[in-house]
Amino acid sequence: MIRILRCGTMSLVVLIAAALLASELVATPNPSLSDVFHGQSLETSHCEFDWQDGTLRIRVTGDGIGTVEAPIVEVSGPVILHFRLKTAVAADFGEYVLFWHEVGDSGWKRFRRIPFHADGRWHSYRIPLSATGTVDRLRIAFGAQRHEVSIDGIRCERIEQATVAADSLAPTSETPVAIESERLQCRFESKKRLFEIRDHATGRRWVSDPISSWLSMKSVQKDGDTGLKLRIHDSFSQGDFTIAVSVQESTCRFEIEADDPSCPMETIAEFPPRFRCASDQGMFVFCDRSCGVLLDQVDPTYAGWPLRVWGNTHCLDLPWVGWFDEQRRDAMMLLVETAADAEIAFRSDDDGRHWPEVHWLPSLDQFGYKRAVSLRFVESGGYVGLARCYRQELLRRGKLVTFADKLAKKPELQRLSGAPSLWGWPNAEAFIDRMRPLGIRRGIIGSCDDPAVVARLNRQGYLTSCYDSYTDFTSGVTGFQRDDVDAAALRPRPGGPAKLGWRHRDGTQMYWRSSTRWQAAENAYVDLHLSQTGQNSRFVDVAAAAELLEDYHPQHPADRRTDLMLRRGVFERMNQRGLVVGAEHGNDWVADQVDYTEGSMSGPFWWSSWPAGYLDAPSKDQLTPNYLKFGMGFAHRIPLWQLVYHDCVGSTWYWGDNAGLLHQASPELADRKDLFNILYGTAPLIWMNGTGYQLPDQEFRLLRTFHETCPLHEVLAFEAMVDHQFLVADRSVQRTQFSDGTTVVVNFSSQPYPYDVDGEIVVLSPQGFWVKGPRIEQSRLRRGSIDETVIHKQGYLTVQSDGSRMIEGVRVDGRVTLFRVTENRWNLFAPPGADIHLHVPRVTGWSGDRPVKLAATDSVGEICGAVASPGDDGVVSFQSDRQQWRFALIRQQANVRGGDVLPPNAH
Repeated sequence: MIRILRCGTMSLVVLIAAALLASELVATPNPSLSDVFHGQSLETSHCEFDWQDGTLRIRVTGDGIGTVEAPIVEVSGPVILHFRLKTAVAADFGEYVLFWHEVGDSGWKRFRRIPFHADGRWHSYRIPLSATGTVDRLRIAFGAQRHEVSIDGIRCERIEQATVAADSLAPTSETPVAIESERLQCRFESKKRLFEIRDHATGRRWVSDPISSWLSMKSVQKDGDTGLKLRIHDSFSQGDFTIAVSVQESTCRFEIEADDPSCPMETIAEFPPRFRCASDQGMFVFCDRSCGVLLDQVDPTYAGWPLRVWGNTHCLDLPWVGWFDEQRRDAMMLLVETAADAEIAFRSDDDGRHWPEVHWLPSLDQFGYKRAVSLRFVESGGYVGLARCYRQELLRRGKLVTFADKLAKKPELQRLSGAPSLWGWPNAEAFIDRMRPLGIRRGIIGSCDDPAVVARLNRQGYLTSCYDSYTDFTSGVTGFQRDDVDAAALRPRPGGPAKLGWRHRDGTQMYWRSSTRWQAAENAYVDLHLSQTGQNSRFVDVAAAAELLEDYHPQHPADRRTDLMLRRGVFERMNQRGLVVGAEHGNDWVADQVDYTEGSMSGPFWWSSWPAGYLDAPSKDQLTPNYLKFGMGFAHRIPLWQLVYHDCVGSTWYWGDNAGLLHQASPELADRKDLFNILYGTAPLIWMNGTGYQLPDQEFRLLRTFHETCPLHEVLAFEAMVDHQFLVADRSVQRTQFSDGTTVVVNFSSQPYPYDVDGEIVVLSPQGFWVKGPRIEQSRLRRGSIDETVIHKQGYLTVQSDGSRMIEGVRVDGRVTLFRVTENRWNLFAPPGADIHLHVPRVTGWSGDRPVKLAATDSVGEICGAVASPGDDGVVSFQSDRQQWRFALIRQQANVRGGDVLPPNAH
């Protein structure tokens, strides 16, 4: 029976038939559908619509992801959705995604991507919906680009029976087929069409959903004791596939191979089905353009949109999602092994618990190559155990390249330890001249091209870098952000227009250069630029951040794997030049090729909170609940990236999401960013030109960010993070441990926290910390009613207190920072109002056999004149004020007899 509703020339058809050739037609009006197509039940977001001759015209407004949704006549699956679609003009509009809702669902749990043609012409589409229940609502997301699209001819078609011949199907068996390793057993039950995995180490049982009703089983056979082969027919695409299932130690692996690689990727895209287990304490972990997300299994935040593996935003930097039981601490990793064309979605069960499932993407509209995904089971350790498991997999593949490996080839990389990322045109030279005497003696200076200045900065120990980009360009001669648009721009769909890139606020629209043309652009200017400037580092924007892309340009077609190979080629050639290499974001396909990433310290959702890419400082009301929860909330972010890569890749913040930019709207969040740097052993990102901390008014706040994070980073930069723990139920107190034995404890709460150190209780201040390692001790502790900050390592000391006691040779009412410049000079500075008593021999280690004086210095560290000398007790006392807060301790050089202490040149 076919039910048809007509509204103008547009019809929605629900076909319920015993076979595809059933022919009985009955016209049945349906008020709810009539309401839909007259707009009364059509719900929209970020778009407008109208009707024209029965065609639905939708205008996406460009201020968010445009969506249209409506109820439909209920129909049970499997279902094919038919429709025609036309964009108003030929342009790049990203991707469309179709969602469907089933009766009883709590939300939009199921989706398919629409590989549409944006060429301004009508195209017909058939989209299979792997519905397991009754479909009652549809939703289409049209992306966030401003554009107009028309739709008509919608109809839903239910398929009653498989289209594969019955004599070619495998007979169902009451007896499951089982394969087994020492740790795991995997069974396939052909009658129920599902898999079951038993973990002998934990006793946990994982059961899959039934295989999609679109997929018919042709044969099932064992391949030895640890292997299983399934032959499957896709009734929608008519493709045949071999599924190889294997178990080895703690891994269950699925490989999918098409008999004809050119067949389309249709319902086989959802194989293997999702797995579930019995647990009331489930948590998920993953990196969504972030250091790590900790997500409660019943939290629906990530249920509405798939996470693209190695994508840009709302993505997976690591090609896996981890699940763990918060109480028992056993864990499972869903690892996408062929990660270039895949995404993972969260779909809830009837109890509202979400479970991850893989969705394969087509490769140039075909199934293409063999796909592989595995479930890795970890007996204990939760997400820390998962990180260790993944490190072992990287080591097995030869992809775990540590700083020790990199330093052997690039000694300049040593300059990365203790180095913040420093951006800001055109003030780099003036900034360093002012800040070097105040302790910023290392840094990645990304905005200085003057050869003479670069040479001086290189001699002083900085990394001198520049901004580079191969993606965005405008029309011109091939070179830096210039190219021939027709020849070089990527074409994201067959016959479609060039992909758009960055859009400047002045309206200048850039295009996206195909990676097949990157090396030509690189050859046109990189070596010449390096020979002219003498820089020892390079920052490559976008390339490691953006999702892998397909190119349908007729002169240089490329699939995502080719795109990946070509992108890696750029970074490989930078390494061959001996450069220290930085990248934006940092998907982990590039971790073995870059030395630091800007963005792997940020949390997610800044991109949907304020225009961070334009370096706007947000207002407080722009800080969205998701950003505050997952981006900055200590209870829902973890150092998952750092647990894998701390000793391989340096981490800092996205340049539009740094402490300085947030300080204006929310000073407490800037403080929290510093605390995260301390906890994770990472470096900050600082703008030198006032984009962030406002200079000179917030100079001391900028210096606090540097001095509370970078001396520690100098110690921990190349160490592995071996553990992370929450020490209290609300997760406000956390501890990390590093491979050199350093322990870091941070208290994010507003209350003091007593911490037991080998039987001795130390009280961490609110927003305090305690660090102890073989090369550094650092703390902000409460003693009585006083909060004291102490940072002490060889050649360095910061003390902040009330002046009531001597700490490491310093008694200060206020704050003072001291550091060794040469064997005969220490620089120090104290914000105005500090009263300081300094025991020179204890702080400096000088024996007292040569005269010492305290000298005032100017804004660039030059000696202005003597201020005081130590007394017989070795103590020099002084105060800082608005006119004089920079000082130096100068010891007479050994070859000078008599006379005044001579100031050394270095400062």
